[in-house]
Amino acid sequence: MKKYVLSLAVGLLTAGMSFGQGFSFSPSKSQTLQITNPSFHDLNVDIYTDSSEDITYKWRVLENTISANWSYSLCDYNFCYFSIPDSGTMLHITKTEMDSGTIGFFKLSLVISQGDYGMAKVKLYVFDADDEMRGDTVTFDVVYQDPNSSTSPEMAQTSLYPNPASGTLNVDVKANESLTYQLSDICGKTHQSGSLNPGANALNTTALKPGQYFLITRDGQGNLARESFLVR
Repeated sequence: MKKYVLSLAVGLLTAGMSFGQGFSFSPSKSQTLQITNPSFHDLNVDIYTDSSEDITYKWRVLENTISANWSYSLCDYNFCYFSIPDSGTMLHITKTEMDSGTIGFFKLSLVISQGDYGMAKVKLYVFDADDEMRGDTVTFDVVYQDPNSSTSPEMAQTSLYPNPASGTLNVDVKANESLTYQLSDICGKTHQSGSLNPGANALNTTALKPGQYFLITRDGQGNLARESFLVR
C-alpha cells in the first residue's frame, strides 16, 4: 500500500502535478526515461482526485511496445503484474482512506541488460470505474540508445490532447517541418488525412463515433510514428 501525508501532498506536490479530466498526477502523467546505465529502473505516477471521495480506478492499455528482451512489471494499487495485461482494476479506495493518504498509482519497473538497445512506449487510460469518460492517459517513454550510434531514436513526433477528445483533438507537432497524417480506427479504416504544420493544429472529431483511434504521421524522411487516443 502506498500512502502520503496529505498536508505534505498539498504543500509540496501541487506545483509538480499535471491535471486533466478531474484527476491530477505527480510528478506528471507523462514520464520519460533516457537510459545511460542499464540496470533496474522505476517510473512512478501517483493519481489524485480533486477532493476526497470513494473511488475505484480502472485502466486499460492503449499502447505497449516494450521489447521482449526487456524484463518489466507494472504495479498499481494494490496489484503487480509481471507482464502488462490489457486492463486492470485497482482496489477500491474509500473517502476515509483517501483522507488518510491512500492514493492510486502506477509503478513501471524495468530490468535492461547491457546492449539491449531500443525504445518503448506504454500508454494507459486510467478512469473512474463509475464513469469511463472521467479519465486521462498516463504515458511512459523509455529510450536506451547505442552510444556508438550516429543517429538517435525519435520520440513521438506529436503531442495529443485532450485525451479523450470531444469535438476537437489538439495536435502539437514537435518537429520543425510539416507532417502528413492519417487518422484511422482500430479496424484500420482511414477517417481523415492531410498535413500538420509545425506547432499547434486542431482536428475536428465530431464525425467520429466514441472509441479508440490512431494518428499516424510521416515526416519528410519517411519516418512513421503512431499515437493512440480516445473519442467520447
